Amino acid sequence: MASILALNGCPGLVDHYIETPAVSLDNLLQLRELGCGLAIDDFGSGHSTLQRLLELPFTELKLDASFLSQLEDPRRRVVIESALALGRALNIPAVAEGVETAEQLKLLESLGCERAQGFYLGRPLLGAEVSCLLQKVECQTIPADRSAL
Repeated sequence: MASILALNGCPGLVDHYIETPAVSLDNLLQLRELGCGLAIDDFGSGHSTLQRLLELPFTELKLDASFLSQLEDPRRRVVIESALALGRALNIPAVAEGVETAEQLKLLESLGCERAQGFYLGRPLLGAEVSCLLQKVECQTIPADRSAL
């Protein structure tokens, strides 16, 4: 594992679905020791539970995109706000997945969400496309008015 990461580098966060935490814990701890971050993906749904959050050494909490649907439902807002507060309390940054509209991003910002991903912010890219984009943009900041993107 270390030789593969050394050869390819550790490209930030490693999203990892884990079926058997007891078996995988040693591997995850080794990854953390090598400097890799570990994200709990789709937090709040399926196997991404509070128990899993306590058992494993995650460095990022990725909120499931399903929570962003039907934002007019006050209960969904409370769930999002609570998950963000949990991340802050555990000192684990939270990322809202599936942001597709300006309204969703605005609501997340009003709830204190500092990180988000989704089609509204940018489409998925291949590694070569990211390199090209970064060379073209030369580290410019993203404009506040994202409608031009």
